[in-house]
Amino acid sequence: MRPIVTLLLVPFVLHSGCSTAQRMSDGDMATVAGEVDSVKGQGYGIEVVILSRGRGVPEKTLETYRRIRALASEEARRDPAITQREQIVGLEGERRLCISAPDPVTGSELYARIQALSADLDLMRISADGCRAD
Repeated sequence: MRPIVTLLLVPFVLHSGCSTAQRMSDGDMATVAGEVDSVKGQGYGIEVVILSRGRGVPEKTLETYRRIRALASEEARRDPAITQREQIVGLEGERRLCISAPDPVTGSELYARIQALSADLDLMRISADGCRAD
């Protein structure tokens, strides 16, 4: 009796939309793409974190951090929509700099410039995934 009930329920389950693989129409895909674009339109966040190894932040790392902070300040003077927020995160000079740009193009250009300044630098982490809300 059990196999008969299963065979009777399969068409109902497939018809009711409970199947796992469903094809999206072009209209649905455009809607999803529009939602992704609207999220991207909310801005672009860059996080720069400097760390230490028990003896404070190395001078070269600290100097590069200051240059990045100056670069962000200069860009914020040109475009007031660019903001920056600094936070002390440790006892030995560790810091976090959060930079927000108004759009992905401006943000990615700024991110590339920051990466160029910090190439091959120890104890600095740069992320374009935005800043944590601490």
